[in-house]
Amino acid sequence: MTTEDDVLRMRQERLMEMSEKLLHLMDYAESQVERFKVILTSRDDPLASFCAVVVCLVVCLVPLQIWFYVLILSWPISQFLRSDLPTKINNFFKRLPPTNEELDLPSKINNYFTRLPPTNEELMSSPDNSE
Repeated sequence: MTTEDDVLRMRQERLMEMSEKLLHLMDYAESQVERFKVILTSRDDPLASFCAVVVCLVVCLVPLQIWFYVLILSWPISQFLRSDLPTKINNFFKRLPPTNEELDLPSKINNYFTRLPPTNEELMSSPDNSE
């Protein structure tokens, strides 16, 4: 019975420590938000409020802009390093023969668009023409 009591007491102490840490964290966050609110709603010096808003916008937008420039500058490098060969898996599946005619759709589409239209003689001698 004492071991169960000890286990329960240890769990309760852990929960108390975690709740204390959470309360300290919430208190710190609340004080920071209050400071930020005082800066933004300063009626004594509207210039300070304006400067705070500008700083906040810069802090929000600069990291986005940096990543944008990194992506733009790294794109030509990635194009230069890219191989013209297909990947091994892709190449393997491309080289497999089709198991069914239904699977050979690209050749059917290609044949449909590359065949020549019928000539006048073929049209005149077709059985559909009932004149």
